Amino acid sequence: MKAGEKRSTVRGVIIPIDWDEKGNAVAVAISSHDEDEYDIDKDGKGGPLLAFIQEEVEVSGIVRENGNKKIITVKEYRITKNAGSKRSSSDQNHRYRGLSYSFPQNRRIS
Repeated sequence: MKAGEKRSTVRGVIIPIDWDEKGNAVAVAISSHDEDEYDIDKDGKGGPLLAFIQEEVEVSGIVRENGNKKIITVKEYRITKNAGSKRSSSDQNHRYRGLSYSFPQNRRIS
């Protein structure tokens, strides 16, 4: 790790922080239970978290600060509660570091 970086585990809710011209979320952050916000670095393994907006997660990774912003490069994560609808057997299943999660095939992120 570089100076100013530390390994941390963050718990909170995935929130959108940037949108494209059509209003689709293109970047997300974690709003933690202690009212901090951590932008999710696109270079880490947090890309799939775009599919889990408004769901509770636990994320482990490297945290760094850039001005007033906290940024986390995700190393591993798990969805702790489902805020969305139930997953069906037709959902596309994925594996991440031994943890199972699903992406609904027709879920629109807005």
